[in-house]
Amino acid sequence: MKEGPSIEYMLDRLTAIPAVFMKEFNKAGGSGTGLELSAIVNDLLLDTGDKPLNPDEIKKLENSANKKNYRKLIVILCHAYHDLFFLENRPEPGLIRKFFFSQKLPALGAVVDSEELFISDPDRREELCRLALDAVNLFPGGEDEKRAKERLATLDSIERKKILDRTREAQQRAREIREAMLRQEAEEAASKMSRE
Repeated sequence: MKEGPSIEYMLDRLTAIPAVFMKEFNKAGGSGTGLELSAIVNDLLLDTGDKPLNPDEIKKLENSANKKNYRKLIVILCHAYHDLFFLENRPEPGLIRKFFFSQKLPALGAVVDSEELFISDPDRREELCRLALDAVNLFPGGEDEKRAKERLATLDSIERKKILDRTREAQQRAREIREAMLRQEAEEAASKMSRE
């Protein structure tokens, strides 16, 4: 891994995202004033030295409308990557594409209520910036690789949701056991009273 831009620089970049990036998408094959996701991704890929999307990738993007927040995350990341730093220090071809089509982004989009949290919430914004850097084998400027990995792990929304879900399940099981024990005690007490 190599050193990239500072996390503050990346955070500022996301905070200043133009409103046009938060518009709705055009329907596949339709026309309108909304975002054309494949065009935005193609522009980024070409400007960072990669090849354009192939027809299968375009189809995947068009068919991803049912994946909560996924497409908006890609648009936000296109803005983050379409920065002078990445245009001048081009990531290895294929890394951005691999990140966009990985399972990480749909999973990340599924654990938050709104993609706007990746702009407005400081922790989610930092998480997305750190993920973007990590995906292209960079760590934030002013940090070392170990510190960057540790900080990213502490911000991991997907892992946090898994922990919360397991905690909720454990609490539910404990509640069910307590209720069963209370029922059993009540039944034993009633049985004892009926014998006396």
